Amino acid sequence: MKQKMISNQKYTRLHAILRSYNLLNAQPLISQLNATHMVNDITVVINSEEDHMQATCLLKPFDFSTPIFTVFLERFGWSKALNAGIRSLTTSVDKQELIMMVSNEVKIVPRELKLLIRASSLDNSSCGYALFKGRTEPTYRLPRNTFCIWKRRIFEEIGLFDERLDEDTGMEDYDMIIRAYNHSQLLPFIGPKNVQIELPSNLNLAEKLNRENRGVGIIERRYPDMVVRKIREHIESQNKG
Repeated sequence: MKQKMISNQKYTRLHAILRSYNLLNAQPLISQLNATHMVNDITVVINSEEDHMQATCLLKPFDFSTPIFTVFLERFGWSKALNAGIRSLTTSVDKQELIMMVSNEVKIVPRELKLLIRASSLDNSSCGYALFKGRTEPTYRLPRNTFCIWKRRIFEEIGLFDERLDEDTGMEDYDMIIRAYNHSQLLPFIGPKNVQIELPSNLNLAEKLNRENRGVGIIERRYPDMVVRKIREHIESQNKG
C-alpha cells in the first residue's frame, strides 16, 4: 500500500529513554547519544533489583553535555520500564516533541538518527522506525522499540504501552502501532535501514523469536482485520521502498 508522506514538521525536543539492568551496561549508548548533540535529555530506567553499581557514582567521571536522569524500577518489565520513563518526563510544551526508545545493543550514528527523526516528524506519522543489519526475521521487520522515535502526543492521546504483554510475549511496540492507526490513522514510517546491532551473546534468539511471533498473532486478533491488513501492507511497502 503506497502512502503519501506529508511534509515534515520541525520537532521541538527529543527525549531518549533507555531500558537497562544497570547503568554500566548503558554507558556506551549514553556516550553515543551525547555525542550526536541531537538529544535534549536521556532517561535510563534501571532494574533496581539487578543494579549493584551505584548508578549515580558511575555518572560522575563523565563529562556529558546532555542531561541524564535515572529511574529505578522494582518488578522490572520492558513496557513497564518505558512507561516509567515516559511518566518521568517534564510536562510537554507542545505537540512537536518526540520520544526515542533505544536499546543498549544499538550503535547510534548521527546520520541514521537524522533519518529516524525525519520519519517520525511527518505529519501523518505515529513513529519513525529502523531496520537492522543482518536481521531478516519477521518480527525484526516490524517497528520495534529497539530503535524507534515516537510522537509524544501519541501517548497523551491513546495511552501508554500495554504492560500486560511483559508477562508473556512482548511486542508492545507493534500493539502501539496498530492502536495509533486504529485511533488516529497515523502510520509508522521507515528511517535508516541498515542500523548496526549486536545482540547479547547469551540471548536465546530462537526462543525470543517464537515468543514475539506468538505475540504478533495475539495482538493482531485484538483489532479489525481491515486495520491489521492496512498496517501490514504499509509496513511491507515501507520496507521495500
